[in-house]
Amino acid sequence: MPFAAVKGLNAALRRKEQEMGLVSPKLLADEAAAELDAKLRQLQKGSLVAVTYFVNGQYLQNSGQILVLDKIHRCLLLSGVRPLQIAFDDIIDIKSAID
Repeated sequence: MPFAAVKGLNAALRRKEQEMGLVSPKLLADEAAAELDAKLRQLQKGSLVAVTYFVNGQYLQNSGQILVLDKIHRCLLLSGVRPLQIAFDDIIDIKSAID
């Protein structure tokens, strides 16, 4: 175990994260990751989607129209009152919002 400058700090931080409802990101199984990758490759600008993603210790879901689809920087921009940029690496699931 590495040197701990302050005794009990790690335990206190874990308790605080639990109180705030923060979680660690889940790793997708290979099959689920391949399925998500296929969905991301089929996206088009203008599509209406519902995106589940991980940010700041929480899983969130937002729906909207894809305004920008940047496959080089691996992110998308969803419409809304305040447009939302989501990195592909943070996306857990994406579905058509029309279903």
